[in-house]
Amino acid sequence: VLAPRAAPLLLLRLHWEETLWAPRNLPSVVDTRKCGDFHRNISGRISSYFAWEPKCTWTILLKSGYTIVLIIPFLRLKCNEEDEEIIDGRADGAAFGKFCSGGRLVFQSSSDVMTVKYYRSSKQPVSSFDIFYYGRPSGR
Repeated sequence: VLAPRAAPLLLLRLHWEETLWAPRNLPSVVDTRKCGDFHRNISGRISSYFAWEPKCTWTILLKSGYTIVLIIPFLRLKCNEEDEEIIDGRADGAAFGKFCSGGRLVFQSSSDVMTVKYYRSSKQPVSSFDIFYYGRPSGR
C-alpha cells in the first residue's frame, strides 16, 4: 500500500533489518525539490526537481561518527537520457555506480558524506524520483 503523495515518508529501521515505510511529517525535509543542495539533517529526502538544469548535485553531510544509508525505493528514469550517480563521499569520491532503473536500491557510505548526482540530456524532461537517507552511528 502506498502512502498518500502529499505526506512525506519516513524510513524506520527495525532490529532485524526489515524496512517499514510510513507516512510521517519530516521536519528535516525542506524544499526537497531543489536542484542541488547540501543536506545536514540526520534524515531527509531528495526528490525530482522542477528546473531546467540538466545536472544537479546533492551532498549529504552528517556529523562525524555517522555513516549514511541511502535508499531509492523505486527508480524508473529514461535510460540513455538520464541517470543518477551515487558517490561514497564528496563529488570526486568513488562511485557506487550510475543507475537509471531498479527497485529498492540501498547504499551505505563509509564516512559521514555521500553525494547524489542527477544527469539528463537537455531534451529529456525530468522524471519523477525520490531518494531517502538517514544517519547511522558508525560501527552499527
